[in-house]
Amino acid sequence: MIDPVDLITYSSDAALVISANQRVLVANKAARDLLGREGAAKLDLGCNELLRARQVDGGDICRRQCKAITDLRRLRPYAHDRCLLRRADGTHFEASLRTIALPDESTASDRPVAIVFITPFEPSRGPTDEPRLEIRTLGRFSLSYRESRIPIDMWARKQAVELLKLLVVQAGRPVHRERLIEHFWPETPEEIAWARLKVTVHSLRHELREAGCPEKLIETADCSYVLRTDKVWIDALAFDEMVRKARACQHAGKIGEAIQAYDAARQLYRGDFMEADLYADSYAEERERLCELYLELLTSLAELRFRAGDFAAALQDCHAALAREPCRESVHRLLIRSLIGLDRPWNALEQFDRFRRVLRNELGVDPSPETEAIVAPLLHSALAKAGHRPRLAQGAVT
Repeated sequence: MIDPVDLITYSSDAALVISANQRVLVANKAARDLLGREGAAKLDLGCNELLRARQVDGGDICRRQCKAITDLRRLRPYAHDRCLLRRADGTHFEASLRTIALPDESTASDRPVAIVFITPFEPSRGPTDEPRLEIRTLGRFSLSYRESRIPIDMWARKQAVELLKLLVVQAGRPVHRERLIEHFWPETPEEIAWARLKVTVHSLRHELREAGCPEKLIETADCSYVLRTDKVWIDALAFDEMVRKARACQHAGKIGEAIQAYDAARQLYRGDFMEADLYADSYAEERERLCELYLELLTSLAELRFRAGDFAAALQDCHAALAREPCRESVHRLLIRSLIGLDRPWNALEQFDRFRRVLRNELGVDPSPETEAIVAPLLHSALAKAGHRPRLAQGAVT
């Protein structure tokens, strides 16, 4: 008989072997990479702890004594066409689950009962969809076409890259030539500057054609230039759209779909907008707007996970938000409540003291009465339940 461990080791698909007592006996490299466990050669986890599978609408799939393990013990294959799985960093992705039930005459609880195959869900392109130039602006600026990176650092004219960035910021809105001339050559006579701009535009179009991109990505409109957004995919626009979708789902009460959309938006945010151009005024306003939107996303995601009882994930989202904005009071409140939800009242008390020090050091103020009113009874109740008399630092919650 073929050893199931050997079978998945040589599989190109993400797969894991689970035992009758719902432990993960082994997960192959593809599965570990997919689930964010790249550095773990051996996973000492239950399959429910590793996958954390949920219905797309928010209902739990993975739990102790789930239907899947019951079926597999009886040699009935189990499948789920579309669900949400959770990575180690707390983000979710859509996938399908397929299994092979493994016959074994042994009654040992650690006997292998199934191989589980994980296939990430990727919406397919329609037959009329054309490939688009992909423009990454969140984090390091980069271009790719047909999944191949375009080496913009090798372009003959560096101003061609800068021109494309300026057109991307306007996202389909025409940019007048005078504005571009003022940006590149503010002290140059107009005729000379206009000639240089035409050369730069020609160079940009040439580099894009050489990369195989469709014609007329950059169009001329009167005395302006415009990037055709119907021919490109821009991560910042996709991020905006995904956040709007998440908020709409949240307002409609579709919590599972909202979490999924927020997670998808979070994965798009690889860094701040045009982060290599930190001191360029042309990108400052959009960078600030997107950064604030990202913080709102993390806060909303933490709130939804807290309401769903996933306090550990809510905690991670709060930490991610506070790493960017240490004084955001609403996030500190949610972080403290998450710690209490995890039965860690002393950590919650330490967090409150830390927050109070941050406010005093950074802003010279104390926590608001609203925070005091919310946190104080929660902390006292949790500490009392733990069987300890609260010993609060001077100026802390009383």
